[in-house]
Amino acid sequence: MKSLKFIHITKTAGTTLEDEAQACGIHWGRFHTVYGWWHEIFPNKPGILKERYDWFTVVRNPYSRLISEFHCRHGNYLIKTGRKAESFTKQEFNTYLINCIKVFCEVGNHYTPQYLYIDKEVPINVLKFENLELEFHDLMKNINYLFLLIVIKMLTLKFLIYAI
Repeated sequence: MKSLKFIHITKTAGTTLEDEAQACGIHWGRFHTVYGWWHEIFPNKPGILKERYDWFTVVRNPYSRLISEFHCRHGNYLIKTGRKAESFTKQEFNTYLINCIKVFCEVGNHYTPQYLYIDKEVPINVLKFENLELEFHDLMKNINYLFLLIVIKMLTLKFLIYAI
């Protein structure tokens, strides 16, 4: 059985998963040095890396993800515009998000469409953010990562706190 590694899509609980795995001695995402830049889309990664591991990622409702991206401290509206969220009209908010969607980074980063992270040539376990507790539990159980199941409750609490 290959080691399980994580493909980090922004604003889909990736940092939390990486941190909790790291606490268990597992190097996913930004802690997996062989992977390189953790926001880079998976199809751009070398074939030898893709074949060496089993993979999983988390996707999120695109609308919820956009709102979370908007409020994210990394490359958010405040950094880009110098304005507070409350100062945006509905039209300005929509225009801002439309612009972010149109000019996303094609190699991967905030606002990059989630589908670009999927490589159709490589099996990837895709978990849904909205069902993450159950789907993560099932994945860990299926691949015998039983020791990671203890972090699920901690993850659940963090998602309740951080989910926007």
